Amino acid sequence: MKITIRHHVSFSLILVVFFVAFSQESSALPRYALRHAEVNCMGCHVNPTGQGLRSAGGQSFEINKLPMWKTAGKFTSQLTEGIRIGLDYRSQALLFQDKTSTPDSTGGLLTNTRTLKTLQAMALPVYVAAQLTQSTSFYARYDFFTPSAYEAFGQVHFVHNSGEIFLANDAFTDAYLKIGDFMPNFGVRFDDHTAYTRGGDGTLSRFGQDGLFWKPSYKDLGAELGVTLFDHVQITAGYFEGLEYRQGATFDGDTTNRMAMAFRGVYATELVPDMVSIEVGGSYYLHPHSLVSSTGADSTRNLSVAAVHGGLRVGPISILAEADFGKNIPTQVLQTLPKVSALAIEATGDITEGLTALVRFETYKDEDGTGNIGTEVKDRITGGLQWFPIRFVEFRPEIRFAKLSVPTGVVTLREDHSQMTMLLQTHIFF
Repeated sequence: MKITIRHHVSFSLILVVFFVAFSQESSALPRYALRHAEVNCMGCHVNPTGQGLRSAGGQSFEINKLPMWKTAGKFTSQLTEGIRIGLDYRSQALLFQDKTSTPDSTGGLLTNTRTLKTLQAMALPVYVAAQLTQSTSFYARYDFFTPSAYEAFGQVHFVHNSGEIFLANDAFTDAYLKIGDFMPNFGVRFDDHTAYTRGGDGTLSRFGQDGLFWKPSYKDLGAELGVTLFDHVQITAGYFEGLEYRQGATFDGDTTNRMAMAFRGVYATELVPDMVSIEVGGSYYLHPHSLVSSTGADSTRNLSVAAVHGGLRVGPISILAEADFGKNIPTQVLQTLPKVSALAIEATGDITEGLTALVRFETYKDEDGTGNIGTEVKDRITGGLQWFPIRFVEFRPEIRFAKLSVPTGVVTLREDHSQMTMLLQTHIFF
């Protein structure tokens, strides 16, 4: 047994070093839902739209299916018959390099390089869920590193296999109503919140606005209705107050007479049992709001984002993709981008149990963007590994290459702007 473990360790370390050296570049893993053609996340999470606290099924998966090396001993985060808790801790070692080349007075190029090396404590959310009845529960999340990233809501599954209110049947597999503070259900929730289709990484990047506004702390006060049909279709519709100013002033200005709506539909099925599955869907988010411009004048704009998304799983290979098309998207400097588009395509392949390779291509484009520059395009390639050596522990080495380009003919001082990021994330969870 010692020889076998030693060989597995050597093999894993070689793979990590090789992939990090030669690749080009909180949480749920959407590929697991794709793998089993699940249209909701209730098999592994308390929240039917995923992420956060794991259910008993999710914890069983973490212990028995996810890790490379299984360990003996029982574990449960079920404190009492009705109370369950959970935790995620993420930290990372980061090397970031930003390179800009601009014309100088002699006609040559002046290169400026910025390098950052740091250790970061990223997140420490804790979760608690109270199962009040068979179909009614309360859920709360609080992040000690980012207090504004809390969530709290109650939910009732009024169509449920318990039959407590209405008994599920072949047509209506499940139906729930969720009320409280939470993130609207939209698109593919890639577990990397810096993806351009989610929150981007504008705080580190010198590109400026480089992603949508679905940051980890994003939430709104409202209600969401979700229905699962025939085990293959899920439709969710949410209505919100549009008061995101309470969690970081994503939208500023008038705090009255607001509203926001979110819609998402997805269809998933297995074409070949345990081998081939597909998923197709669409999402739409609408948020009329008033934004304070850089001149101090108020101007009303209607924010909207439409998305098409889906996935394909063939054996150990899973591919997920999302394309977003937005209008009047807010930036971090309280301006709006009249038109943006974002694309993310992620492919993962299981090398062995507990070890998965990942490659993701992303692009983000804004037209008539900030700084009077005009259209800007950001492209990024990510390569890395997700390694679960033992239960409740994950290591994620990644390398990312990003580039900013401006179409020919547009006046700009930036002839070239590129970035490289190497990181190693550590994730402890239960």
